[in-house]
Amino acid sequence: MKLNYDLTEKDYIDFSVYHHQSSESYKKQSLWLRYVIPAVFMPVIVLIGTRIFKQSVYLWLVIALGFYAYWTIPFNKRHRKLLSKEIKVSLGRMDNRARLGQKNLEILDDIIIIHDGHNQEVIAKSVIQDIVVNGDVIYVYISSVQAILIANRNTGYQTEAILTALK
Repeated sequence: MKLNYDLTEKDYIDFSVYHHQSSESYKKQSLWLRYVIPAVFMPVIVLIGTRIFKQSVYLWLVIALGFYAYWTIPFNKRHRKLLSKEIKVSLGRMDNRARLGQKNLEILDDIIIIHDGHNQEVIAKSVIQDIVVNGDVIYVYISSVQAILIANRNTGYQTEAILTALK
C-alpha cells in the first residue's frame, strides 16, 4: 500500500498536544494545577477579605468559589491554547523540511518505508507499540518518544484499510 500525503503544521501541533495531554506525567501535573493550587488559595482569599477588608465571610466565600470555578472549569482549554502557541513558536525557530510537508509512505508485509523530500526511513512493523486515530490523522507510535504521523486526507484509502495494513 502506497500513501502520498501532506503533513501540515496543524497536524504536528495537534499530535504534540495529544501526546502531551495523554502522558501520565501531564495527568498528575494537571490534577495539581487544576484542582489543588486553587483550593489552597481559597482560604487565603477568604482570610484576606475578612481580616484586611473587614467584610462578610459569606461575601468572600462566594468570591473564593467564583475564583475556584474560574480557574478549574476552562483550565484544559486554556492549557491547550498555551501549549499550541508554544509549539508553534518552537516550530518557527526550527528547520521543518524533514518534519512537515509532502510524505510518501509505503506499507509492505513486514516493513514501513517513509520518504520525504530529503530522507528515507525504514521501520519494521514489529517495533510498532501503539496506533492511535485522532480525527483524520493516524499516530503510529514506535516508542514513547517517536511516532509516525499519517495524514489520511486525500490518500484514497479508508482509515480502516490503513490500520489493517499497519497490523
